[in-house]
Amino acid sequence: MVKKIMVVDDEQDILELVKVILESQGFEVLVFINAKEALVELETGKCPDLLILDIRMPQISGYDFCKIVRKNKKLDNLKIAVFTASSNLGQSFLELNHNVIGFISKPFDNKKLVLDVKKYLGIKEA
Repeated sequence: MVKKIMVVDDEQDILELVKVILESQGFEVLVFINAKEALVELETGKCPDLLILDIRMPQISGYDFCKIVRKNKKLDNLKIAVFTASSNLGQSFLELNHNVIGFISKPFDNKKLVLDVKKYLGIKEA
């Protein structure tokens, strides 16, 4: 079964790059340029296997997005990995949000991105 990954980031070039990298590994990837669009998609009940979320975005920040998700019981099992340039900020997200299972550092290495995604999805390397 193909794993579905949702990526939310306000930088179009990052969205496109992550989509190409992860699709080349066999994942289904949905990309959203803002958190509001992603929340609308989640409300339809189409929950991805993993959501990669930028922390610093206009309109709805990653922090506010996580607060909204926390209040929605239908999204209780949503796994979130946050995109951040600050490992300290990523660590504080891990401590504050039960849905956040890890973080991916920016800038990212393509190979490390794939390894991190597989780790957060529980996919063992062969």
